[in-house]
Amino acid sequence: MELRGSREVISERLGVEVEFLAYPYGEASLAVMEAAEAAGYRAAFGQHSGAVGSIGDNLFYLPRFAVNEAYGDLGSLGVKIRSLPFGVYDFRPLDPIIVGDELVEVRFRSVDGFGGVNCFHSDFGLVKGVVDGDEYVLGFGGVFGYGRSRLNCTMKSGDRFRWFGWQFVRYGADGQGVD
Repeated sequence: MELRGSREVISERLGVEVEFLAYPYGEASLAVMEAAEAAGYRAAFGQHSGAVGSIGDNLFYLPRFAVNEAYGDLGSLGVKIRSLPFGVYDFRPLDPIIVGDELVEVRFRSVDGFGGVNCFHSDFGLVKGVVDGDEYVLGFGGVFGYGRSRLNCTMKSGDRFRWFGWQFVRYGADGQGVD
């Protein structure tokens, strides 16, 4: 109801149909993504890095690059603008929300293969993956910190990078945020 109601109010006040949503702080669960679609949005954005256009893109959890004082210098902006989608699909876990002390294992497939993949997690730094059949598997060796964390996987493609990102949010066992 909140998503539909706010969309209607904003559309009415602006005099244009609001079609897109950016989740506050990029935080969204699968249930929130489904609610955004049911509220009539065409697509919604998280706050994880990546190039839109990957085969597995969820239209209600699209990536966007941060361009601000910390991440907006001309060199990094050029890399972001020139980045290509990393053809990731069948990404798991599908829900970005983690509750309690669950260990996360990330698995995905890619139409671009896995040659030269580098993955970085904001809590663990560089994370080495292993190829398991047709999947790339990342284990983190520990529990994610409370709050938001990000995973970025890149792969060199000529003089550009293929880029895939995902944001996780970990809550306490009671489902409440922990400061």
